[in-house]
Amino acid sequence: MDTQIVFGVDVSKHKSNIAIVINGKVVDEFKITHTRDGFKRLDDALNHFKNPQVIFESSGVYSRTLRAFLQRNNWSYTEINPLAAKKDMDSFRHNKNDQLDAVALAQAMNQHHYAPTFQEQQIYSELRDMERSYQEFNEDIVRAKKQATSKTTDYFSGD
Repeated sequence: MDTQIVFGVDVSKHKSNIAIVINGKVVDEFKITHTRDGFKRLDDALNHFKNPQVIFESSGVYSRTLRAFLQRNNWSYTEINPLAAKKDMDSFRHNKNDQLDAVALAQAMNQHHYAPTFQEQQIYSELRDMERSYQEFNEDIVRAKKQATSKTTDYFSGD
């Protein structure tokens, strides 16, 4: 049987609680801040193992920094919907706190074997960001033209 190494990460606004679970047994727990030093500590811990799995709940803007770190460093991860995580963890999680959530996420991964989250190539996310900026610039131009036309019309109508 292969050794299953899971990093359960409970993401908060400025920090994350991390539980390392090997074959269903918690071997370490620690906290990191969402800073260069914090992510360095996580990277060091991940590099300590062969093929670790990382699982965390998608928590909107709070999980973006973790996702970006994992993608930038080519770590495979599973980002799970919070409602699905709650449903899957309710069977073995009796209390709720950040530290227990990290452990419960890792145990859910051991039990349900979620597939890794698909990671698109970085060029596509960059193109999407550029398209969004382009659309915003065009909207600004249209708004400015309408405003200029409105002021010109107001001037000539005597308002």
